[in-house]
Amino acid sequence: MKRGVLIAVLLVFTAIPLVSLAQEQEDPAESPYGLWKRNFASPTYGAGLFNARVEWKGLDSTQSSFDRGEFLVPVVDLRIFRGVYVSRRGGFYTGVEVGTLILLPITSKDFSDVISISPPDGFNYGPDTYNFNVEVFGGSVFVMMKYGLRYDFGSSLRGFSVGFELGSGAALQVGGYRIVTDIAEQDIGSDEISFNLIVEPSAEFGVRMGRNFRFLVKAGVILMPSIVKQEKMYDNYLLNDGVDNTPEDYRRFALQGYDVEMSPFGFGARVGFALNFN
Repeated sequence: MKRGVLIAVLLVFTAIPLVSLAQEQEDPAESPYGLWKRNFASPTYGAGLFNARVEWKGLDSTQSSFDRGEFLVPVVDLRIFRGVYVSRRGGFYTGVEVGTLILLPITSKDFSDVISISPPDGFNYGPDTYNFNVEVFGGSVFVMMKYGLRYDFGSSLRGFSVGFELGSGAALQVGGYRIVTDIAEQDIGSDEISFNLIVEPSAEFGVRMGRNFRFLVKAGVILMPSIVKQEKMYDNYLLNDGVDNTPEDYRRFALQGYDVEMSPFGFGARVGFALNFN
């Protein structure tokens, strides 16, 4: 079964340049698409969703009842695609797309935990029951090489189209997360920019308004390692300084035990237009 699926996928990708070649051999004088211009630019604007995961990774001398939680993080997705039609009918195309994904810290999530801390100095703390809020922030800029196959229906001046598009490239990312309780908070992030990879298969639906203009709707899967960087520096001094600590001190220490990660898989949808030019 798996072998049959793989063979089918390979046949589809092999057929793309063959379809393009067949279209290219048409006589432009006889084709209703002969007046189409070869180059095009296509800005798109949209949004997406990534999944964030919160886990307790553990701390010395600390016990927690929390295991794992999840919440959705919305992103703003802004792009522009500069492409060229390989075939006269505009069915097969390739080009370069640049864009940005911006995490929106408008969706955070509250969780509950019970901790007990038993430091070596003997000043035990807890059990402490509290709620904590997790918020992620950051974003990325990226560039992708893309190709797609589009099939048009209707007349040369009006109609609609459906297609498939695949892109892969590189991204520069920065991000972090913030954990807050009612009496303590822990900001964890990085000012460093990390280099990453991005891959995106997507489907397209378009409405053609004349030979050289179309409205587009695209939706797909964004595959990218975590936008959120994690560079922690654990502070154990307050447990070993021989001085009584406040509840805020203990809780700030405990917040270091949580890890927040973004899923490498996201879903996005965009709207825009494509304009052909010479």
